[in-house]
Amino acid sequence: MPDLAAFGKAMANGWPISAVVGRRVLLRRWPEIGVDMTWRSETLSLVAARVVLDVLARRPVLSHLAAVGDRLRSGFASAARTAGVDATLTGPSARLTIAFRDQAGLAAHRLLEQFLDECLRRGVVTNGTLLPNAAHDERATERTVEVFRQALAVLGRGVDLGRLEGPGAPRGPWIQGCVDQASERAGRVELAGWLLAEDGRSLTIDLVAADGQVIPAERVRRTDVAAAFPWTRGAQECGWSVRLPPAGREGSERVAPLVLRARYGGRVVFRCGLVVPPSRMPLGEAVALSAGGLVEI
Repeated sequence: MPDLAAFGKAMANGWPISAVVGRRVLLRRWPEIGVDMTWRSETLSLVAARVVLDVLARRPVLSHLAAVGDRLRSGFASAARTAGVDATLTGPSARLTIAFRDQAGLAAHRLLEQFLDECLRRGVVTNGTLLPNAAHDERATERTVEVFRQALAVLGRGVDLGRLEGPGAPRGPWIQGCVDQASERAGRVELAGWLLAEDGRSLTIDLVAADGQVIPAERVRRTDVAAAFPWTRGAQECGWSVRLPPAGREGSERVAPLVLRARYGGRVVFRCGLVVPPSRMPLGEAVALSAGGLVEI
């Protein structure tokens, strides 16, 4: 029995509500503590919580959630063994997480991507975390286990071949990176970062100004990225740096946006917008990039 405990929206079946409970001797001091609420005048959540708590008092919901989770875990494990796929459901029975491991030259995240897509195509929707609820009966549980079996069978064929195939197979390598250095010297902005392709392909990186001017980036060795991605070929050579020509940053509200671009075989495979803040604002620090996103530095 804890001295204090906090509960969230699960106690109202998803409606926004929270509660702090605990020993009476501690809660007597509540008026002395500064406490505020977001939804102070909203009452539907209170009604929902009352209904949910009534259901919890009358029905064995918690043991039901654990039983459903146990069945999913055992069914998943059996299907994975049959398919020859190294994967498990981890965590407590009422909150399971799908975990794949690298195997047969296939990255774990790629296997998970295809598994989730194969499940979706068969009517089971999950983001990789399984959250049973009171409405999941035996029929729904067995249907989910059967979908797991079918999806894992598809992955098992990919593991045997050493490559993922089928409608749910991920297309093309991912590319990720960041701008982790931004400075200004003599009115010229200098940027540096890294861009890494999953398959280790060598990328040609440049910046494109609003007027169409292309500014090639220099290659930079990145031992830190290689340490973070030891399984990816070419990670040590994925760094880049570029020095922008003098621009009207001084006194301007905002200079024209730039586009960070990566090409492979003459084809653009990554593009991301960059905006340099006005001169009265300091240049930012490390910024994660996402394809097609607008990133301020």
